[in-house]
Amino acid sequence: MAPVHPTRASEQPPTRYSSVPGLLERLRLGFDPLEGGWRGSDSPESTPETDPLEQAALSRAVETLFRPVESGGFWDQSAGHFVPGYRLRKPPLQVEATSDGAHTSSLLPRVPGFRWCPQRGLEYRNGPLATMAAMRWRVSPAGTGAYDSQLQGQLAHCRTLGTSLAHRDSLTPAELGALLEAFSLASDVLDPSWLEVANVLFDRTRGCALDRPESGLVLVGWAALAERCPKSAARAALTEGLAVLEEHRRADGSLGFDDAPHAAQQFTNWGLARAAQVLDRPPALGAVEHHLEHTVEHRMRADGALFSTDPRRAGFLERSRAGEPPEWRILKPISQALFITTIDEYVGAGGLCGYDRERAAALRWLWNGHPGGDLETVALDPVTESGQRAPPGYRTVSSADLAWVVAALAGQPSSG
Repeated sequence: MAPVHPTRASEQPPTRYSSVPGLLERLRLGFDPLEGGWRGSDSPESTPETDPLEQAALSRAVETLFRPVESGGFWDQSAGHFVPGYRLRKPPLQVEATSDGAHTSSLLPRVPGFRWCPQRGLEYRNGPLATMAAMRWRVSPAGTGAYDSQLQGQLAHCRTLGTSLAHRDSLTPAELGALLEAFSLASDVLDPSWLEVANVLFDRTRGCALDRPESGLVLVGWAALAERCPKSAARAALTEGLAVLEEHRRADGSLGFDDAPHAAQQFTNWGLARAAQVLDRPPALGAVEHHLEHTVEHRMRADGALFSTDPRRAGFLERSRAGEPPEWRILKPISQALFITTIDEYVGAGGLCGYDRERAAALRWLWNGHPGGDLETVALDPVTESGQRAPPGYRTVSSADLAWVVAALAGQPSSG
């Protein structure tokens, strides 16, 4: 039996209407699908103004993403691309770990006896995901051309990873799908020639097995290309891919990926939402809505924080190494960001059930709930439910973690 957890979402008032019962039913009744908008004076506004604190947090996060690692950022100037991330390590004996130089970034905590060290070198996971998120920020209303030269360098690096024979088998279909969208978006705002790279990546992903939850990123990439090249084979591939994902759907509306990592589940939702939008298939959003409802009911605390896994499955998720808290007791900023993006994709694809309150609560926790937030800065490190920052076993922060926080703050679903 899973241990009793006093702060789990199911034991707290729902975020949407506090302690009012009939949460989903009241939302659906409150929304008018024919005329649009919300009924009642206490309904959420359809076009809320941007929160100044949100703008400040976004500005700080973008600056950190593109700041050189020598100054505590995630940009490797010598290599011309993002570093994979930072890892908390014990420094050499001759280095005083508690000195000012031990703290590399304002978004990461000071931990006595340790220092955050940038991870350099070649890797294939975080770079593509960070590129996809960074391009979403760039095409959003909040995006600017201030870092276009760095983005061009990052795209050139990812082109090498995605198209050269030397790295041909190193990227998964999901990572290629992330890059496919990134290059499609880049063709809109940076250089139209990046669309040629997107077509090359499409040829590499076409026919791939969509048998894993994170394969939803392939559909995201195909959807981006289909929007820009409606007569290409991408649209047919997207139609077939959506049918494959829907084959996994169970009678209760879920896709059967409940045991998959949180990020992979969100990638599946994004793929469904983008396919539903591009192909005009609203019924495909049912599985996305089911996942959002499940997340709100079972993983979301009253303050908007999200557990990395469902606390009800806690008995199966205990850590095997002494001193490391189990996954179900961990709160991660990346979980908040991916959940927010899933809501944006669902709404952008025409989803009718509103999640304004959940989105606002999840976003607000990044700077007003995380122990490292200060109303203008979002912290990146995982924390325990009791507020311990960077606990053992969770002492790595990736460039993709930060980039998706940036994308969530920018709040723009990926549309053509």
